[in-house]
Amino acid sequence: MRPLSIEGSWIHEPKVFPDERGSVHELFQGRTLRGALGQDLKLAQAGRRRVARRYAEGLSDLCGPGGLTLPTTAAGNEHVYYVYVVRHPRRDEIIRALKERYDISTNISYPWPVHTMRGFAHLGVEASSLPVTERLAGEIFSLPMYPSLSEAVQDKVIDALHEVLRDL
Repeated sequence: MRPLSIEGSWIHEPKVFPDERGSVHELFQGRTLRGALGQDLKLAQAGRRRVARRYAEGLSDLCGPGGLTLPTTAAGNEHVYYVYVVRHPRRDEIIRALKERYDISTNISYPWPVHTMRGFAHLGVEASSLPVTERLAGEIFSLPMYPSLSEAVQDKVIDALHEVLRDL
């Protein structure tokens, strides 16, 4: 069985270089951007929005206090869903269970809050001065997301999340 993917590339380990806290550099980012620029961008965005709508419909019953938090879009705006970031206080357990039990890979695209990165040290913001930001950074993760993600694959992700959260 093949693992599910993030951004259309097959990922088995986090692709963020942990020793590069000054920037978030993902190995597949350049390949994804080159591919997106070669296709009709509007079609790609429409595909991502379709996938996001199905995730929202399939996962909305898992939301609520202590549950999963899904992305939202302010009225009058559109989201392109480069990544589909969800949040849960037991993120690491969920990620581990999705991988071990269902071979579903997720990603932590932005593992550190901006104010903790070397590139922003000149602002003088202490690492512990934004506790809510730091807590939320420890809860977010991205589900598989790309324009051509099939309904069957999405159903696998949705069903697995229901089972994992039920078993927490």
